Amino acid sequence: MHRALEDAAIEKEQHWRFIEDADYFIDRLRQKYGDLDFVTDVDDLRRLAEVYHVANLQQDLKNHIALEHML
Repeated sequence: MHRALEDAAIEKEQHWRFIEDADYFIDRLRQKYGDLDFVTDVDDLRRLAEVYHVANLQQDLKNHIALEHML
């Protein structure tokens, strides 16, 4: 019961329901990041985050943003 109350508090804070809104949330992630079906564990998620981090760094370098703003 305590877990349900904690989850409800987190849902309210994030403004979406984990179970009821899962399909909507997954669709939004796919729209933003593409196909995420290959992400099956935390290591895959870390690799994906690293790819996006490097891509953002490359874009910042192209836009001539100072290195100290990238850290």
